[in-house]
Amino acid sequence: MCESAVKKNQGLSLIELLVSIAILALAMSGVIGLINLASRYYSNSSKEVEIQSNLQSSFAVVSNLMVDADCGIEYGSNVLRIAAADRGYLVVYNDNKLYLNEVTYASSDNSKTKKWNKVKSAATSTSDENDVLADHVDTFFVDASNYESGYIKMAMTVTYGSRTASMSKNVFLRNSENTFTNLVGKSQASANVTQVSQSGKEYPRITFTISHSIAGSDSTTPGITGGKEFYISAKIAVTTGTVTKSNIVVSADSSCITKISDSVPITVESYNPTTGELLIRGKSVDWAESSGSVTNEKTLIITINVDKAKIDKTKSYITGFGFRE
Repeated sequence: MCESAVKKNQGLSLIELLVSIAILALAMSGVIGLINLASRYYSNSSKEVEIQSNLQSSFAVVSNLMVDADCGIEYGSNVLRIAAADRGYLVVYNDNKLYLNEVTYASSDNSKTKKWNKVKSAATSTSDENDVLADHVDTFFVDASNYESGYIKMAMTVTYGSRTASMSKNVFLRNSENTFTNLVGKSQASANVTQVSQSGKEYPRITFTISHSIAGSDSTTPGITGGKEFYISAKIAVTTGTVTKSNIVVSADSSCITKISDSVPITVESYNPTTGELLIRGKSVDWAESSGSVTNEKTLIITINVDKAKIDKTKSYITGFGFRE
């Protein structure tokens, strides 16, 4: 047998075998790396979905409970007490969880005061896992100091693994005695959007024309006479440009709205860039006469000082209105 034939039958040398194994190991490490990367991405995405769902669903539940709390709301010592007409609720923040306890009224609890006293004195419970409204809760805070003005501030943060999600908003009460429920919704205020040129820049301006029937002293709907502090909430749909609270300038019909005091004019109290929710504070001069029944149209002008920003007027509207003595 010739020498070349013998070499052909010798197979792989040790060096060739080691080189092949090394190449295969490199290829396998790349594949394993891709699998680990995909696994981490899936895990992070699952955590993101879970915390967003956890946050939004629990936030919505608590908000909806507060909306109809016409008998009282109080927050202290990590307990939110909510008294509605038909039943009461305790939202308890404990050990990174939110618990929801229900308070049932007795037949003798036939007034707002009695219902509120029942809720205020109710004991909290965190022993039943069926009462858990949300977990992985890092922070939960409620500012109920503006309850009489018709809105509550709420903030919440949820963390799962390395992922964190936060939410804060003003919750406007439907049944507050100091809230004009007949001035809530898109149909109560028409919106018109124009562009304003200033120093070579184009700013969007949205004008709300608010039509509101005010009845006098002989009706159950009071007039908004001079000296009453008021709040107007609106939703502003900004489609182009980044807008913050400092970019928003508010003015109004001088016959109805003026500065709230000698040092504080009509002002933007809060603005959420994510949701477009805007809260405005001011003082009424005289929306309508104190007797008889009239309908007045007043204007609220909001200018966004962001060059080339755009507002969608079909998605921008007044969402609430309230005042306090």
